[in-house]
Amino acid sequence: MDGTARILTDGDERVRAVNALRGKFPQYREQPLADAVVAIDVEEWVGWSASP
Repeated sequence: MDGTARILTDGDERVRAVNALRGKFPQYREQPLADAVVAIDVEEWVGWSASP
């Protein structure tokens, strides 16, 4: 993906991101996550494939 990154240090969007991380990865459920979160506003999805 291509996009623009933003740093989230507080607010509802940061809380939702941390909750999503904890929901997906058990190792983050018990850890305090006080650092900033990087959010990416996706502008374009790109990809590639290879074939023999």
